[in-house]
Amino acid sequence: MNEWITIAKDIEKAGADALELNVFIMPYDINMNSAEHEQIYFDIIEQIKKTIKIPVALKIGYYFSGLVNTIQKLSWTGIDALVLFNRFYAPDINIDTLKLHPTNILSSPNELAISLRWIAMVSERVKCDISASTGIHDSSAVIKQLLVGATTTQICSTLYMYGSDRISLIIEELTKWMEKKKFKSIEDFRGKLSLSKADNPVMYHRAQYMKHLSGTE
Repeated sequence: MNEWITIAKDIEKAGADALELNVFIMPYDINMNSAEHEQIYFDIIEQIKKTIKIPVALKIGYYFSGLVNTIQKLSWTGIDALVLFNRFYAPDINIDTLKLHPTNILSSPNELAISLRWIAMVSERVKCDISASTGIHDSSAVIKQLLVGATTTQICSTLYMYGSDRISLIIEELTKWMEKKKFKSIEDFRGKLSLSKADNPVMYHRAQYMKHLSGTE
């Protein structure tokens, strides 16, 4: 905990306008129950909020037994934003050398659906901003996240792959889409397809896809 506090203080003193806490406690300890595991997040937030005055965002993963409930409670702590979701180191095995190595270092557009689903379900239930992260590679992904209620979106892997010009392209395409749909501002469509506003909200709750594979709805 002391390291979190010290680094937060140093970042604020260096002139940062805000701080994003990237928190993930691997739930591998068989002697810790879910409540004890989740309490660590709340303890970190409490101490950091007592220590610094700049806005604080919390970036988390989705490995919680009661994800929506936990997200809502985290939003009540006084943080300014939640970032959904953290993307984790993924191990793989080289079967020739019999050694471990990292894989899938950069995100894929296929990963968008994870945060899209959960942001749609929680965007109207939290007391802070929500920033969408992971799998956002182009303007369509940005638009989709805004439609389900994200306040902002974050991009990273796409910049490594295509360069910083990707930012201006995304903004340009977003602007053209808004003009085509006759939206004057992002607020005109933000959350338009969140859980409570979607025509078929059950799609966010569905866990199985056998009907889709069999050709039925």
